[in-house]
Amino acid sequence: MKTELIISFFFARLLVAPLVGAEKCPNCGVEVVTVGTVSDDETKPSKNQWVWDRSSCANLLHDKDSLICTRCWLVKDRTEPTVWMRSSELPSVFVIPLSAAIRGFPAPKNSANYDQRFEAKNRVESLSFWCEDSKELIAGFQRYCEEHGLTIKVERSERHPREAYVLVEQKPIAQQAGTGQPATAPELKSEGKDKPQPESIVAPR
Repeated sequence: MKTELIISFFFARLLVAPLVGAEKCPNCGVEVVTVGTVSDDETKPSKNQWVWDRSSCANLLHDKDSLICTRCWLVKDRTEPTVWMRSSELPSVFVIPLSAAIRGFPAPKNSANYDQRFEAKNRVESLSFWCEDSKELIAGFQRYCEEHGLTIKVERSERHPREAYVLVEQKPIAQQAGTGQPATAPELKSEGKDKPQPESIVAPR
């Protein structure tokens, strides 16, 4: 009986494996793999902070069975099957370049995390960061958002009374699948940030 179960399990794995490998990235069309088959090179910036979070607040949204593209470095959301996403401290590494408004946002140097999400046929881009809780500074951020059609949300935490958490988001951009182009800028060494998000914010979008 035990031998029969082992044989059944072996053939089940053979049947499932091709199905996993056959799934393709909705952005560039490359076959995706599971996260567990990819190594995280900690001497370089994280390819995707949704998967390899170097901060003290580890991100548990994805595991070794999550699907990821090794060209775009987009990972599939396990709870929303039509959503693929990537997060990086470097705005220049995305296969489809971030919008000029997001790239040019005047965030404090080496402070921001940039996110790109593909939700069905839409692309949603954002950045988030901690900064000094200054009325003048935040007013400048708000003016920039008004001028560039961005939304901004400012949160505060009792654990960091003199600082504010800022989330800036671009309106959804219509996106055609398979239009990605290789990133042209090198992935520079990360400065590293490990300050958590306020308790009221689950994850940047």
